[in-house]
Amino acid sequence: MEEILKIAAIILASFVGFTVSGVAGIGGGLVALPVLIWVLGVKEAIPLLSIAQFIGSVSRAYVHRDTIDWKVVTYFAVGSVPIALVASFIFVFINSTIIVRILGSLLILMVIYSRLPIWRNFHMPLIGFIPVGSATGFISGPVSYTHLTLPTILLV
Repeated sequence: MEEILKIAAIILASFVGFTVSGVAGIGGGLVALPVLIWVLGVKEAIPLLSIAQFIGSVSRAYVHRDTIDWKVVTYFAVGSVPIALVASFIFVFINSTIIVRILGSLLILMVIYSRLPIWRNFHMPLIGFIPVGSATGFISGPVSYTHLTLPTILLV
């Protein structure tokens, strides 16, 4: 009976999360990740959610392929892909508690960053997407480009 409850929770969280993500553009991981961690654990949940988000990203890229600035994508990929590969190997050896703390810290920093007025009128030069891609790749390698919420911290 417990297995059925867990499967139902995953289905419901995925449906709600990715419906919100489809409408708002973000939020699928915020809703689904805590439930996936509760059922599977951190080390299994993050790669599973990453695969789901990858499939969603590829489908959105295909639908909007005519509006994508491929120069930005290229510069970003030059920085992010190699670093993400290296960082994903770090994920294998790092303690789950450390991952949760890193995710929580990044979430807090994102909130602080979004409130700073200095970045409102900033325009990134094309070459600047290489270091941005590298930083994103380093973060997304171990944490698989997911978000962390307070319930996730409490579950782990």
